[in-house]
Amino acid sequence: MTARTKKKYSEDFKEHAVRLANSLGLARASEQLGVAKMTIEYWKAKQAKGKKLAENERVESEKEELIRLRRENAEQKDVIQILKKAAAVFSKDHLK
Repeated sequence: MTARTKKKYSEDFKEHAVRLANSLGLARASEQLGVAKMTIEYWKAKQAKGKKLAENERVESEKEELIRLRRENAEQKDVIQILKKAAAVFSKDHLK
């Protein structure tokens, strides 16, 4: 009985295999590359999961930015109101 050795594939190769499977079909890509169909399916699922995680991180960072911008906007509105009141006070003093 011979021991099976696990082959190591680069990330570029895995991405290429997934793209090939998407364009040609899983069976043909597997045949052309000499990689088991299940392996390519695993890479495909892993890649999809990674994309979802990246998308979720992007959405979360956008939410945080939106909260920060809304807070900053409210502060700016407060400053504008204070400046308007100060301008009104100074303009009344100028008329005297």
